[in-house]
Amino acid sequence: MIRVSIGTLAAVLATGLLLTGCGSRTPLTQPTARPADPTSSARTTTTPPTTVAATAADGTNLAACATRDCEIQVSGPVSIPVPAAVGADTVSVTSIQRDTVTMSVASTAGKISQDCTGDPTCVPQGNGTFDSSGGGSFVSQATGHIGAKFIVNKLTVAVIAVSQGSAVLRLTSGS
Repeated sequence: MIRVSIGTLAAVLATGLLLTGCGSRTPLTQPTARPADPTSSARTTTTPPTTVAATAADGTNLAACATRDCEIQVSGPVSIPVPAAVGADTVSVTSIQRDTVTMSVASTAGKISQDCTGDPTCVPQGNGTFDSSGGGSFVSQATGHIGAKFIVNKLTVAVIAVSQGSAVLRLTSGS
């Protein structure tokens, strides 16, 4: 037979009520402490939460995109140079929100073709004019989620990752 004092029983019950109490069922986002084994000399350790961040092959080196295909990480509004052969002048990231990237592509190539695939909510919109001699300018804009491929002339901008105000974009040239 196990004997437990009334005081010990009351303390155990009170602790149980406090632990199961009136909190919500949302998961913890703060580091959790691991209690030390009372029979061990080990100290209590804290384990920070882990997050997986996508890394870009070219890091934050925007200049890499000026002469070749690239994969870069951007945070906030930025202009990205691209090779002239793709039929675009620059790619401008205008906004990075929760899980979307808004960007525009400017072109003075004398013609424009635009599309967006991989994300049903991504619809390109354009504005500009070209005259009969091919002069003029055009800007195409789109907002896309991860998986979106924004295509203007021979340039494809793929949204690889979006997290905490940062995005990884892959710029490739094609025919």
